[in-house]
Parts: sequence; structure tokens; C-alpha cells
Amino acid sequence: MDLPSNLWMPSTSKVKPMSSGQFVLGATFRPSSELMVDVESFYKKMHHLYEYNGTNTLLPSLERWEMDYLEGRGRSYGVELSIEYSAQKFSGALYYTLSRSERYFPSYYYTWFPDRNDNRHKLTLSANYRFSRNFEVYACWTYHTGNRFTAPSSVVWSTAEEDVSNESPTYIYSMPNNYLLPDYHRLDVGLNWHKRLADGKSRTLNVSVYNAYNRLNAFFGTVDVANDKIVGSAYGIVPIIPSISYMWRF
Repeated sequence: MDLPSNLWMPSTSKVKPMSSGQFVLGATFRPSSELMVDVESFYKKMHHLYEYNGTNTLLPSLERWEMDYLEGRGRSYGVELSIEYSAQKFSGALYYTLSRSERYFPSYYYTWFPDRNDNRHKLTLSANYRFSRNFEVYACWTYHTGNRFTAPSSVVWSTAEEDVSNESPTYIYSMPNNYLLPDYHRLDVGLNWHKRLADGKSRTLNVSVYNAYNRLNAFFGTVDVANDKIVGSAYGIVPIIPSISYMWRF
């Protein structure tokens, strides 16, 4: 199985619950009644983070799973900018985050290393236009730097003395989460048709398209050896998804 997976396990006397603390400093500006600008900086510390060491099987043993986890800590920090505009018919927003997220597991690696979700840049653009009281269209574009995964930085071929034809590769790793997947971005669009009835009930018809330009954003990555070189591959599994829904409030 190449798909990434997470396991949720209970806290015990040996596995402490995760804790975190965050400091935030920000300011909000209102240049006009239609425009709001918000700027924030943050610093977050996380304790009692756990990673499966993977020494036994794909999944930890249910009898001694507490012994198969490494304990560490994490930190993340950055700045966030949001700009929101709202008028009678048109509204839009821009959200941008510049951040760094790191982990430290002393029994796994000697210093801080990037978290798998260390997305340096995150950007969201959204817009909504109301043609009338009953009809509106909207769009939202999302972008962030690709997630990380661990891949070997070099490979050494070893040969058993008694069988020179059976070479096996030994992978050399520089640090955890040392490779970036391709950047993630997608466009979602849709429209809403509202109808209010005389008895106070309302109906809404929604037609939307998720990932409108059908980009197969990388969900996970793998590596292989070809011609004595390490070759990486990224795989996406979520295509364009149209949908339609009808909601009746009463």
C-alpha cells in the first residue's frame, strides 16, 4: 500500500495527549465600510507528538503498540494576511499565509526537520456576484506549496559475495520529509438559485463544479531506481467533480 495513512490511538499512561500553546499578534484596518484588512503573526508550540516507527509491520501491533511510537514536539510560525471586500452585489476575499512548520523527534533525527504539511505559501481567492435576490454565482481558487515526503537522496548497490548477479539497492536518506510534491491548486465554481415562498419556507438549487480545470493534484509520492538514478513520481486521485443539490428549508 503506497497511500499515506494516519492512525488515531487513545492516550494512555505511556502515551500522553498532545498539547499546544499559541501566541497571536494582529491588527485590523477598515479603510472603508466595504473593505477590511487583517494582518496577524503567530507562533505555536506542540508537545507530545507521536510517529509510528514502522519497524514491525505496516500497522503497529495491537498488543504492544505503545512501544512502537516515537515521541517528539513541533513548532509552527508565520504571518497571515486577509483582505475582504463586500458591496451590495459583489463580494470577494484574499487570504494569504506565509508559514513554516517543523518537527523534532530526537530518537529519529538529530535536529528540527520540516513537517509533511509544511506548506510555505497558502493563497485563497474567492468571489461572489449576486445578479438578483434569487440568483448568484461564486468561484474560489485555492493554492498552496506542495506537501512533503521522505525520499532517498542517493542509492548504493550492494552485492552478496556468493551471488554477484543479485544486487540490491541501499537507500541513503539525508533528512525526513526532504522532497516536495508539486504545488497544489484548484478552482471551484458554482451557482445558487434561491426561492422564498409565501409561508416563510425557502428552496435553494445549487450547481457546482469541484476542481473545474481537472488538475490531478499530487496526493502522495513514490521513488524508484532507474539506470542507477532515483526517479520520483507523484500521483493524484481526485479529478473534476460536478454536483447538484436541492435544499428545502421549512
